[in-house]
Amino acid sequence: KMFKSVNMIKNYLKENPCALVHTQTPFGGVAGRLAAKSFRKKDGTKVIYFVHGFHFFKGAAFKNYLIYYNIEKSLSKCTDCLITLNQEDYKTASKKFKKTHVEYVPGVGVDTTAISMLPVDKKEKCKELKIPKGKKIVMTMAELIPRKNVSATINAFAAAENEDAVLLICGRGKELKKLRELSKELGIKDKVIFAGYRTDILEICK
Repeated sequence: KMFKSVNMIKNYLKENPCALVHTQTPFGGVAGRLAAKSFRKKDGTKVIYFVHGFHFFKGAAFKNYLIYYNIEKSLSKCTDCLITLNQEDYKTASKKFKKTHVEYVPGVGVDTTAISMLPVDKKEKCKELKIPKGKKIVMTMAELIPRKNVSATINAFAAAENEDAVLLICGRGKELKKLRELSKELGIKDKVIFAGYRTDILEICK
């Protein structure tokens, strides 16, 4: 899959010369940078890699360092700018990857103005999501996988012991059954709403 992706990007760049290639995520970051490598030398194409979180973070398994660190270090030589989202990644990249320019951006942000301008019928939206009337809404949105650690949100919500609130979880993933069981074990099954995959996230935020 990786070689196929690299060839697809290379073919695209041949037909459509780009001044800038912006890559993100571990897989996309590798494929994009490998494909753009020759175009950096030939056409002066600049390459940005937006790191969503290095896999060789403090406390990670040794194999993560063995595999991911060496891949990232090697590819940093063909990266013009590396953007990090947290201080640990920023410090690591600045110290270890000397041949690339490193920037720190504290999160990708949320456009609160766009959300505030959306026309939403709160009563109808709550009815659709089966949220009881008059309840405060605590919301989280994430793929339900171990790395997103949604169980931490459920545990924190249970510890808060707020009778006037419900926890709305938007997302799908392999941990759904496990998270439902956790809610049941903590005695908050009736206060946790699993809304599944949503295409109206901004409306729900409003």
